[in-house]
Amino acid sequence: IDRKEEKQAKRQPAAEQAIRKEGWITPFEMNPGALEYGDKRAEMLGFLVEDANGLQTNTIEKGAEFTLKVRVQFHTKIEDPIFAFTVKDMRGTEITGTNTMFERITTPTGEDGDIYVVSYTQRADLQGGEYLVSFGLTGYSGGDFVVYHRLYDACSLVVVSSKNTVGFYDMNSEIAIQKEE
Repeated sequence: IDRKEEKQAKRQPAAEQAIRKEGWITPFEMNPGALEYGDKRAEMLGFLVEDANGLQTNTIEKGAEFTLKVRVQFHTKIEDPIFAFTVKDMRGTEITGTNTMFERITTPTGEDGDIYVVSYTQRADLQGGEYLVSFGLTGYSGGDFVVYHRLYDACSLVVVSSKNTVGFYDMNSEIAIQKEE
């Protein structure tokens, strides 16, 4: 590393440095305004957005399938971790998201050093526009809720559309018009 790269590495958030170190370099930059916190007994090393063809991009066509992937490393034994993501608009309104607890997904117990990749695949039924994606890694320890690592507003997601509807979500309505006799 030369001096210029060293200075740039010091300015990058810890999560972005880890992404680059581990080789998970996304084709777009991590949001410089991202909020990162947690006790890091487990942490997200990187994240990717892939289109339906497996291409890493943050621009998705409305109605197409896409996948969010998060690479997670455990630094201690954690039972029943909860993996999550949310999508919100640029004003900060949470629009959608899910987590492994809501989806009733049994998650593996993470042991010190274990690395997992969590994938969320869904259709982009959002209106055309720009959104922010957040990731979370939480759980319960001794009955208390614990935040292991959160990345709020980690990256943007752009949905391109040739047809919009009212609101945030496209219900994919089929419209029929009949003349009454």
